[in-house]
Amino acid sequence: VSGGVVQLSPIKSNILYNDRDDSRLRLFDAFVQAEFSYIQSNTVLERAITVPEMQEIGWPQDLEGISRLRKTLEVTKKEGLISITAGYGDPFDAATIINSVLTAYESLHIEELQQQDSIRERELAKRESMLLSKLQDFDNQILKTGQEYGTDSISMAHSRKIAQAEEVDQRISELE
Repeated sequence: VSGGVVQLSPIKSNILYNDRDDSRLRLFDAFVQAEFSYIQSNTVLERAITVPEMQEIGWPQDLEGISRLRKTLEVTKKEGLISITAGYGDPFDAATIINSVLTAYESLHIEELQQQDSIRERELAKRESMLLSKLQDFDNQILKTGQEYGTDSISMAHSRKIAQAEEVDQRISELE
């Protein structure tokens, strides 16, 4: 028999912004139940039988393999811990079975986190373009209200006035 443990944390990061909120995840027991069911789901078990180590021990790569894996595993939960045990004839094969299930579970969660990051990036890019548009509208409104021509026009006019002042200074010095 070989075993493994998954420890779940009652704190989950926000999708859009990372903050330092240390409050307990609402409905944590339901979250643990969902993860308990997920680790036994066909999605995780299908990924587990495709792990190269499972192929090395000759595990079937079809529905029979998934069914056999489901019968081999015993999954229990207690608060934030999910325990997984596998009884098998060879202790190294039992460890391979547990490791493949944990590897599959972890890789699926990593993919989910990457998907959340891409959602976060898309949402922030959308907000950035919206805020830039609002900023441009605000600048246009200020220019319209003040009947100005913009900061570029002001800096060009300033440069021209400085050049004119230098030219006048040069003529005065020539006359003197």
